[in-house]
Amino acid sequence: MFGGVCFLLRGNMLCGSGGPGFMFRVGKEAHAAALKRKGASEMTIRGRVFEGFVWVDPAACKGSALKGLVALAERHAGRLPEKSRVRKTRKKRDVRVLKGSLHKPSRPVSLQEMSRAVRRRVAERTRR
Repeated sequence: MFGGVCFLLRGNMLCGSGGPGFMFRVGKEAHAAALKRKGASEMTIRGRVFEGFVWVDPAACKGSALKGLVALAERHAGRLPEKSRVRKTRKKRDVRVLKGSLHKPSRPVSLQEMSRAVRRRVAERTRR
């Protein structure tokens, strides 16, 4: 959808990184509050605004600001029903190597692991 790395919580999109920065799925009810945060902007793809999703500038994702955005996204994704896994018999799920650590997209990720991964991506982008 946005061409980047995505983190899931119980099979639902939580946050990710892509084109203009980091994407957080905060839900329609928290959309206005998320846009008030420093560095946040609407997620617009091909002229369509995706309400409930926000892009955040990597420079604005430091310390407590990042934790707050992840918590906001986790609050929304945590209320969504868990998606069942769909297994394909032809192919095995791929295992990607991201900066020296193995990441299996189908594996449940704890909030701490996701937060660490997002912080690494923030650091990586701000060094460029």
